[in-house]
Parts: sequence; structure tokens; C-alpha cells
Amino acid sequence: MTLLGLSWFLMGCSSWRDMQVETFELPTVRLAPDGFALQVTFVRLPTGEQDFDTDLWKEIDEQAVDQEMRQRLNENGFRCGLVGAHLPDALRALLDKKEQNSTLEATSQREIDSLSQNRQINTRSGKRSEIVTGALQDQMIVLYRDASKNKVIGKTFEQAQPIMATKCYANGDGGVEIYLTPEIQYGQPKKQWIAGDGTFHLLSARDREVYSELEIKAALVAGQTLVISSTAESKGVGHNFFVDTAHGDPQQKLLLVRLAQTQRDDLFESEPLLPLEQLNKDESAGEVVDQP
Repeated sequence: MTLLGLSWFLMGCSSWRDMQVETFELPTVRLAPDGFALQVTFVRLPTGEQDFDTDLWKEIDEQAVDQEMRQRLNENGFRCGLVGAHLPDALRALLDKKEQNSTLEATSQREIDSLSQNRQINTRSGKRSEIVTGALQDQMIVLYRDASKNKVIGKTFEQAQPIMATKCYANGDGGVEIYLTPEIQYGQPKKQWIAGDGTFHLLSARDREVYSELEIKAALVAGQTLVISSTAESKGVGHNFFVDTAHGDPQQKLLLVRLAQTQRDDLFESEPLLPLEQLNKDESAGEVVDQP
């Protein structure tokens, strides 16, 4: 095991609170010229504590996300914003409480454990990764507010699971533009040929309902964390992604995505970057990085 791998193992799940201070003291992995390292974890909000939720979001910069985007997200039950290198006290309290929770029944505890794990994604510019935000359900009813039609559309999916499709692009100053697109993967896996790198690959994938209008875009620099959750009023697509109803009272979850490392070199500093819309956003199945 390498020194870096041993360090990550010893730090364990509890280290998220201190990563913003300690991570860059560790030996860094040599990434590809267009590579990024993201850290991903989940925490749960206390059930029925509205004041806590209000206090938490006071410490999260929601203005970092475009206003029009925030409105679309809010109408569909999503809320998001940025925090800096030092996590807010309320968020640290959640992480502490999560570690101390050892009295849950076995099935629920296993799910909590998977949500508690800190995952690291080593990815490259434009490469798709997947963050699973909820368990596979035999049947899922999703209510989506279509702003263009000014109406709510309801759909039922069999064998469904909520996924955040994730891509990053270098923005030229050492940071990244991160895109997270909510989608429901459903049904049984189907084999299909996917083009890439001049060849075709046979992959097994499920059908997807992609909510491209709800794509979350944010600019991150190393050390910053994007926080995504549902609105206080549980509704719409956000409810399916960030409210757990499988174990008693509904529990709201928060997804934390932190930019841990980038590989700044001449590629970013001297070569002109193509506009994001001209880059190849490959929609083939990517790495699955989290399975709560």
C-alpha cells in the first residue's frame, strides 16, 4: 500500500471535518494534465428540527449559484450552495453526530454507514462519473415541474434509482466548473454499443430519465465544497433524491462534493480553452462512485 493510500485508510470516515486543513499536507497523487480529485460524502439532518435547517443554510453561500438556476431547482425541491475551506459549525456538528450514532437497527445502520463514507473520485475533464443518492426502489413516483409548460408532470418508474451524473471542466485558473445533472435510472440493464476513443465498447446500462433543466453548475477552487439537498418543504424531484423514507420518519440528506486537488500545468495556463458547449460531453455510462 502506498503512503498516500495508508494515510487515507488511517484517517477513515471521520476525517472529512479536517480534510480542508490536512489534505494538502499529504503527498499528492500525480493526476493527468486535465485531472481532478473530488471528495464526496453524505450527512443527514436531524428529523423535525426546522431551526437547525434554517441555521445551516445561513452559513452556505447560495448566491454562488445563478439566480435563475436556483429558482428552477427550488421549484423542483432542490437547494444548493458553496462553503469554503472551513466548514460551517452547523455542518461540523452534523458530521460529529453522524459518527456518534451507533444505536440504530442493523439494516438502517448499514445504509447510514455507506452514506457516511468519504469517497474520492479521480476524474478527468469531461469524463462522466455517477453519484448514487438513494437506494434502488421497486417503484418510484416522481413529480417534475416543467416551467416551459407551467405544469407538474408525474411519472412512475419501476426498479428505479436516483443518480447525480457528474462532470468537471478546467476553467483556466486552477479551479473547475462542475456540472451535476439529476437523472433516474430505471428498469433492467440493457446491453448497448458505445463509441469512444475510436472504438466501440459493449456496455450494460439501464434506461434514464434525465432532468437536464435541473443541471447544477458551480465554479469551485481547491478546498471549496458544493452542498446539495432538498428544500425544507419536501417536494418534486428533490424529494426523490434527498429524502429517505425507508426507515421510519423521513430524513433529509445533504450531499457534499469537495474539490480536493487539480493538476495545474501548461495545459491550463497557455492553451486556449474551448467553450464548454463545444466540448464533447460523452453521455456513456461512467464510473459509479457512491452507492448509499
